[in-house]
Amino acid sequence: MENEQHIDKNIREKIIADVIIKRMTTMYVRHVHLQDAEAAGLYLSSLTDTINQRIPSGLTPEHFEAVAVRVWDAITHKVKTKYWPSIADVSGVAAKVAVDVSRTMKIDDKLKRTFGNEQSHEDKARVKGSGWTEIGARKALAETDALIASGELGRGMGLKLRRMPIVALQRMGLEVDETPPALALPKPEPKPLPPKPEPVKAEALKPLMEMDSSALNMRLIRSGAIAPTFDPNEQEINDDLPDALQAEPSGWDSL
Repeated sequence: MENEQHIDKNIREKIIADVIIKRMTTMYVRHVHLQDAEAAGLYLSSLTDTINQRIPSGLTPEHFEAVAVRVWDAITHKVKTKYWPSIADVSGVAAKVAVDVSRTMKIDDKLKRTFGNEQSHEDKARVKGSGWTEIGARKALAETDALIASGELGRGMGLKLRRMPIVALQRMGLEVDETPPALALPKPEPKPLPPKPEPVKAEALKPLMEMDSSALNMRLIRSGAIAPTFDPNEQEINDDLPDALQAEPSGWDSL
């Protein structure tokens, strides 16, 4: 098993040549600057090295070939012309596939530790052929639920895997909660409070008399509230009216 999981560079490059390079050189056309055989050879060699470096190690030949097919499919979706793709474009799509493969390998590793052949102390203590133990089944169920809740394990695959310990516990006549775990939702960040408005400065109310905006009205009001005064030095004027304006003495004879 160890020999199958570690394939050397030559096998990886041969798989890349068969799955990607051969298809690309058949379906697409060289650029003008790659018409020379030496230039084309350097390009294909660099392309092979780039893909090999992006795909993670620790894969079996069958798994590596499946990953190479995914890279080729991604290249065909990326390339929109009839010419060979650039090394930068191939490196980008291979890196995206490698991220997905690495994530899947981590999940597989966790599942192997949970459901694999490695025996725990409880497994070693049970009688051969007796199946699951209650402790082992509940532990496997809890670990699977944790992977589903965190999003590391797809919900569809997780629900299938958790059926194994659930069925084992039911065959033992034990009660088990079959409710699948809910996905952990991200905690909403608290919204910042709006700034407090500045306090409004209230002006003191003026007295009623000072609220009048007209200085003339103020003067008239004040003048009307004060008794009139006369000039004590004022001389009396006794000028007689002109003769034409003086009235004749009235009498019966004038009627």
